[in-house]
Formats: sequence, structure tokens, C-alpha cells
Amino acid sequence: MPKGSYEFQFTLSTGKRPDCVVFCPTSRPLCIDAKFPLEAMTALHDARSDEERKIAGQRLRADVMKHVSDIADKYLIAGETQTPR
Repeated sequence: MPKGSYEFQFTLSTGKRPDCVVFCPTSRPLCIDAKFPLEAMTALHDARSDEERKIAGQRLRADVMKHVSDIADKYLIAGETQTPR
């Protein structure tokens, strides 16, 4: 990416700091914040029975959705950053 088209730990008007912001030439900045549900993924990987896999899969889905919600709450700022369509 060209120099100046992104910044790590960029501070938004709310004081929040995503891992990286990409400055898009024709739209608002795109916030990137790395999240990974390691514990849930490990539980799914280590599951030995169908019931354990089912429970671990439910936990993984819930953890991913929580990360999506947290990121949206922190970084989708009307008039400043990318907004959902």
C-alpha cells in the first residue's frame, strides 16, 4: 500500500484506537481491528464427541458475533468512518 494510505493505532474522534485505519481515496477511513476467538476455536478443535463439537461450535459462533458487535460499537462512527450498508 502506498505510504500515507494507512496508519497503525490511529486515534478516532471518540478516542478509540483500532489496530489500523486504511484511508480510502473515495470514501471514509476503514477501521481494522484484529480479533480471534482462540479459546472457542481450541475447544472446537479439541472436541471429541458430537455433543462437544455442537457446544464448541455454538460458543465459537457466539464469540465471533460478540467480536463483530464490539467492533461495530467502537469503530462505526457516523460521518467519520465506514458505515454498514
